[in-house]
Amino acid sequence: MRLYGIILLYFLSLPAWAQFDQDFLDLSAEENLILKSITAYDVVKTDTTGRLTQVWLEIDSQLCSLSERMSIQKLLALTHHDKPIIRCRAFHVLVDEYEGDALSIVQKHLQDTAVVHSSPGSCLPMKTYVGDYFAEVYRRKCFFARDFIQRDKLDSIVIFTPNKLSARHSAMYRAANAGKFYNKVREIVMEAGVSGQGIIILAKFRKEQDIDLIMNWKSSDHPHRDRNASCTFLAIAEFTHVAFSPLLQQYIKKAILVKPDISCRSLYFAIANYNNKASHNLLSLPFQIADKSIRSEHLEKLSEALEMNSNPIYNDLRTRLKGYK
Repeated sequence: MRLYGIILLYFLSLPAWAQFDQDFLDLSAEENLILKSITAYDVVKTDTTGRLTQVWLEIDSQLCSLSERMSIQKLLALTHHDKPIIRCRAFHVLVDEYEGDALSIVQKHLQDTAVVHSSPGSCLPMKTYVGDYFAEVYRRKCFFARDFIQRDKLDSIVIFTPNKLSARHSAMYRAANAGKFYNKVREIVMEAGVSGQGIIILAKFRKEQDIDLIMNWKSSDHPHRDRNASCTFLAIAEFTHVAFSPLLQQYIKKAILVKPDISCRSLYFAIANYNNKASHNLLSLPFQIADKSIRSEHLEKLSEALEMNSNPIYNDLRTRLKGYK
């Protein structure tokens, strides 16, 4: 046990992507064979990873082998292995069996941007960072254990620790929904160069100081006006302030003159979220379009927008829309 303690302290002192000395860990031939099988099947497991398929069964077999053959100390050390997929498998087993602070392991991997692969249909992208995988696995454990304190602690750590993970954006989104960490979230959004996702997150806080930022935002990543407008409208849908009303009126009067672009559904959705007589009147305008083809396309976008808004103030519009289907 003293030897394992020395080994563990050695690896925990290294960053997650540090070179791993497998000989130093003194793995048996059987344990080395398990690791070899893992590297031959380079796919991470999530809740939606092809249940009852060969992928699922093979990964389950590897996880069982790690759980049965590897000690906790070795699994902890393997979270620092130089192969990203082995780091992921080891943590997947540890998160259910480790009696220590598994969150501290996640924290050590927030800068771990080595890429691993997920299967089609997964809740993670096809290519995802190891750090994102660690955060997702730990968050899933908190969900099933209904440990909301640790789940929220994970979000706060991911937000306040500098990193490039997708998990950070997801955590900021949840924080915004809860009205938490506004100053830090705004700082991150501004430092990263305000993105469409960033203004939507800020809009959730409904701070008047962000009105001009939301209204005037344009992204160099999306040179097309309709893509920029979509993000602006989705932000306004989160923050239905009267200051945005003239902008929405201007856009809808221009939009109904031509075929709808990809921003039209977001435009109608933003207007609908005001849930008042003025918004009702604006959403009646597409019915007045003279060109039958253009009117039909706009009404389809309007119908999609109203499916996301259940306010009864628009029931008469929903009835009229049924007549056009």
